[in-house]
Amino acid sequence: MHQTSTERGRAAEMAVAAYFTSRGYTQLFCNYRVSRLGELDLVLSHQSACDPAGTNRSKQSVPILTIVEVKARRDSVRFGGAAAALTSAKLRRIRQTTLHFQQKYHFMNNPVELLAALVDLDEQGTVQHIEIIPIEWQ
Repeated sequence: MHQTSTERGRAAEMAVAAYFTSRGYTQLFCNYRVSRLGELDLVLSHQSACDPAGTNRSKQSVPILTIVEVKARRDSVRFGGAAAALTSAKLRRIRQTTLHFQQKYHFMNNPVELLAALVDLDEQGTVQHIEIIPIEWQ
């Protein structure tokens, strides 16, 4: 069966969401859109790891807001692969949309991590590999 690019993208997003939830993340939104601004593929939260030195035990930990941009490709070499789609303009829109989300849902005091999930698909659109890379927050 032939999948459209939208179907392949949705399958990749579902696989990445499952990857993160299996690691203790909570999914807040999938495809959070702001008109004329941008879209966030996955919005997740998780508690920060325990402080190994124990210096912050008296403080309550604040959930980390995790934004994941999912990029899926059937051919990881052609057109520069999934990472090539992370242009400076795309990253700017992600940052602006993240700020909108933080303001709207009262996450302004939470730490934020921006990640890209690079997904390799086979010809049938089945996920073969997921690589998670950090995106600079600037």
